Amino acid sequence: MEDDLHREFTCPICADIFTNPKGLPCLHSFCRECLRVYITKQQEAKGRKYEFTCPVCRHNVVPPDVKKPAESWVDQFPSNHQIISLMDIMLPKKNDKPCKLCQKRDITMKAINVCRACQEEYCADCSKFHLLLKATKNHKLYPLDGISLPSRTTTAGTSLSLPEESADSFEYTVESGHCRQVKVTSESDNAECWITGAVFLEDDKVLIVDNRNLKLKLFSADFQLLTEDDSFKPYDVALIDNETVAVSDSGCVRYCDIERNSLKSSKTYNNDWKIYVPKVLSLSGYCRGICSTKGKIAVCSGKDLDKRIIFQDIEIIRHIWQDIDGKSLFREPWYCAMNESGSLIFVADGVGVEGHVICITTQGRFRWKHKFEMPRGLCICGDHLFVADMKDNSIKVISLDGKEVKTLLTREDGIQRPQCVAINSTGDKLLVSSCPPYNNDYVSVFDLTYKKGKKKRPASAQPAVHVTRQSELCSVS
Repeated sequence: MEDDLHREFTCPICADIFTNPKGLPCLHSFCRECLRVYITKQQEAKGRKYEFTCPVCRHNVVPPDVKKPAESWVDQFPSNHQIISLMDIMLPKKNDKPCKLCQKRDITMKAINVCRACQEEYCADCSKFHLLLKATKNHKLYPLDGISLPSRTTTAGTSLSLPEESADSFEYTVESGHCRQVKVTSESDNAECWITGAVFLEDDKVLIVDNRNLKLKLFSADFQLLTEDDSFKPYDVALIDNETVAVSDSGCVRYCDIERNSLKSSKTYNNDWKIYVPKVLSLSGYCRGICSTKGKIAVCSGKDLDKRIIFQDIEIIRHIWQDIDGKSLFREPWYCAMNESGSLIFVADGVGVEGHVICITTQGRFRWKHKFEMPRGLCICGDHLFVADMKDNSIKVISLDGKEVKTLLTREDGIQRPQCVAINSTGDKLLVSSCPPYNNDYVSVFDLTYKKGKKKRPASAQPAVHVTRQSELCSVS
């Protein structure tokens, strides 16, 4: 697996580890300097052209502004922050310790655990292997990184420690056998899946975004594939109503209808459900996370330093990127969610392994933010916001007022580099996907239960969230 991961970090031009990787529309990435030299040389060889070919797939690529000199075209394409984030976590830095087993195979991987008995450091995969060997299965591994408490920032910008986690509002029970790990592949997939978005429909059908295979996949409640559509370059999906979803595509938002007894899609797995696209909303910049409440839509968008949340309410489109003092609100917005009334937007924002969940109003006013190591997918149930913390390998729950936070699921529950989260309308099923290279072709579905806390709570308060953990995963193909 380390070999595969190392290849993900290797520039196809120089065959070395990426330096400032830039991504092309065909989804291939290259070092910024390698791509700049390649474009310049190709233009010099062929004369002044308004396009160039991808060094890997040979598809023609047209820069957004062809009037600028070819030497500057490379900066018109977005940096591949997904690769940058993965490299920050997986590859050792100057002060990091490398995995000893990987070193013996001439592979450089960041160590995350240490075995005190062997006095060696191991990466995530070698740690698992170490505990499988008969001679070392009883060894104990200890994390190299210390554990630090997250902090909260007030509107005035003062950093505060989180309040003591309330056992009454965020207690949860632990039982076994209530998690499924389900396969989300299809026969026509060209690569391993990378599930970046998901939403539950009526009757617990699930619409899943497979970003790597550029598909929308519709599954039944028992995760049988009903249909798929490969006419997108999707990243995330949001539910508009029982028959309509909004999909964040490359540079636009597509509104998709899911109709009964329709055969408009060319690939048929079930004649009862099909997907087709009736409407497109064009936007500037690459689109990532998307959310919707009561006809209102918010989407994470923007290029390079121009990062923003685009909010639409009927015909009004508002771009949110600065606070009232003119300071940028976001560094790299990945996912977003809205409360039930549509008055608040929650944004998972961050670069590398430094990030926050930020709460703003739909008018763009800052409310609060919490520090997370690497926040990604968000979803809301009642008065609770579920957060996928990728680097921490956990799912956290935070109150919508930003005052309480609790770790709900961890690596012990099978959570590895969580990417997206989704919860059904009744609030008793939580779906979690993982970022490559872990469990690419599977998602985990947890059964959630609710129980009121011991302390007296306002009548309008939501019951506390409880999760039923699993001891063994049941695989559903």
